[in-house]
Amino acid sequence: MSSEGEVEKRRLNEETKRLLEAEASHLASYYSQLAEDKAVNPKVREAAVIYSLAEEHLLDLELEEALKKATQALELFREAKGKPGQQDAVRLLCSVERQKQGPDFSIDKIQAELRSCRDSEDKRGQGAMLLALAEAQLAKALAGEALSNIEEALPLLRAAGDKRLEAFGNVLAAQAQLRRASAKDAALSAEAAVALYKDAGDRPGEGKSYNCLSLAQMDLGRASEALSAAHAALEIANELESQRLQANALQLISTVHLFKEKSRPAVQYAERALAVCRRGASSKAEGAALRLLVKSLIYRGDLQRALKEAEGALEDYAAAGIATAEAAAHGALASVRQARNEVELAISEQNQELDILKELGDRPGQLDGLLLLSQLHVQKKQAGLAKERAEEAKQLADDLQDKKAEVLATVALVHAQLVDAKHEDALNTAQEALRAAQETEDRHLEVAALTAISKASGAKGEHANGISKLMEAKALLMEAGDKRGAAAAALTLAEAQLLNQQPDDAMSSAEEARSLCKEIDFKKGLADALQKLAAAHLAKGDEQEAIKQALIAKKYCKAIEDVRGETALLHFLASTSLQRGDRKGQEAQQFQAKKQQDSAQGIEANRRHRNSAHEAVKRAREAMAYAKRNADVYAEASAMAHLAHALAILNRGQEGLGTCRRAEDLFREVGAVSEQASAVCLSAEIANLMGNKPKVLELANRA
Repeated sequence: MSSEGEVEKRRLNEETKRLLEAEASHLASYYSQLAEDKAVNPKVREAAVIYSLAEEHLLDLELEEALKKATQALELFREAKGKPGQQDAVRLLCSVERQKQGPDFSIDKIQAELRSCRDSEDKRGQGAMLLALAEAQLAKALAGEALSNIEEALPLLRAAGDKRLEAFGNVLAAQAQLRRASAKDAALSAEAAVALYKDAGDRPGEGKSYNCLSLAQMDLGRASEALSAAHAALEIANELESQRLQANALQLISTVHLFKEKSRPAVQYAERALAVCRRGASSKAEGAALRLLVKSLIYRGDLQRALKEAEGALEDYAAAGIATAEAAAHGALASVRQARNEVELAISEQNQELDILKELGDRPGQLDGLLLLSQLHVQKKQAGLAKERAEEAKQLADDLQDKKAEVLATVALVHAQLVDAKHEDALNTAQEALRAAQETEDRHLEVAALTAISKASGAKGEHANGISKLMEAKALLMEAGDKRGAAAAALTLAEAQLLNQQPDDAMSSAEEARSLCKEIDFKKGLADALQKLAAAHLAKGDEQEAIKQALIAKKYCKAIEDVRGETALLHFLASTSLQRGDRKGQEAQQFQAKKQQDSAQGIEANRRHRNSAHEAVKRAREAMAYAKRNADVYAEASAMAHLAHALAILNRGQEGLGTCRRAEDLFREVGAVSEQASAVCLSAEIANLMGNKPKVLELANRA
């Protein structure tokens, strides 16, 4: 996957996790029940009502109101001398303050409460404060430190007999373990949480635990188990008639279907999630649902509908003045523009999203937006702007004390430095990213940093070091049990080996990726592995085997309705046919030079030359049809360039020139300047073949 694709994927994954993490500590359902129990002290019942309201405000990111209500609840619990209520209200206050001021802001308060609970030997209080401390550490991406506190808290809560809080501790443990890529441990923790919430009769908690279990099962590559857990969460949400829980469960089911490579149900569940959000869930959830719907449509290759959905939502949200959702719509539109290779338009939309997020004070959202902007500027080779955005993101990550985001921002800075040809600086920055990643104990972050070191090493010509770092990354992912990730790492390794002119090694790496993907029935991965294998065969001059592997890859893409994947493979097939045609053309010219064009060998060479061109015409036209049907202007233009080249081989130069001119116009439409120049150069080559010297000069001046 491309670096910009990785950033967008990260954003969607983080949005899903944020929704689930935001709901994880819910005690509102418990306190709502307590408020209705007439046998309970009236002051405790009043405090319970206010606590429930405070938690709802926190979930809606209405932080000032949440702070006010949580403070009131704490005062009432103190007046009523209700220790558990005081402890829960302190934790809630700390959660609000953490979101308002940063993770460290509430730590002194938590530690003071923890000391007090230890002095009084209050086991529940100690456990509650240790969990509050773990939440603050997770907010800083310090998963290892968080787990240490959770492990200390769980026996205390068990001894205190508080199953709800013990269950929540297991949910927190699962979140920390997922951040460390310890998916097996995360699944066990989530299963323990499900059982504890069941025993406590806490259906909302049980549903949230199933959501967490689904995430862990996805990380383990267990798609069916992930889907089963997500549906269990949806069943509970429907039973409780909770729109918020329904929306989150539907989004998770959509995400699992994408993981299962089932884009049609992914779109359907994302649509349902968006509909539920529009009936009353939070605007934050609505924005995430819109983004997921657009992502699902892009995955299907339906760029036309993705564009329509994003533009329509933007118009509606702007008219209604729903700023949070409007920001998300700009972000969704940026994703579509990027998928259509309209990078300047994508940058414009992303900047508009960022402006709104700044007005809203949504700093985590700003951080994601800055990372995406940096990647878009890298794509446009705008080194200065890419560096500026990466440095802004790094500073913001530092302000938020988010170590994970800090690593990602440092990696973004590496990409900017590489565009600026500052290879030594890039290597030093990548090594800094690795050191920071190792502190977080997040293997996926380590892999991102190792990949950055590999790219910087390759740019410096230190290919052996670059390849060795990719092997290290692959080993880390295998150790974590992430076979999809390991397969992707193997394909990145194959790409590096191809660039280093090691086609045999690249073939071995692609075969390893294919084997891993076959083992876990990951068809998109299989298609990618076969395409890389085809590229390796092509590098060895075996066009026939390259075409064979690419055709098999295309079948896998068709099986999972991956239209963009099919289109890319058609481009590869057309390009390979042209390469073979050019080689056969050279052979035919050699026979002609020897005046042997009428010999059996000369005739055969000429026939193969033309057959390859006819094959390229067929593939290019098929790619054009796919691209046009899905409003993918860039892909359509690329296919036209292949078609023009093939037509020139078939002595249909005038038709080739016209096709090339249309490709040039389409490249101009999406702002692809270098591709536009390449199209002009191709026109000049065709004109030269036709012997049209004035046209060659005219085109040379335009290029």
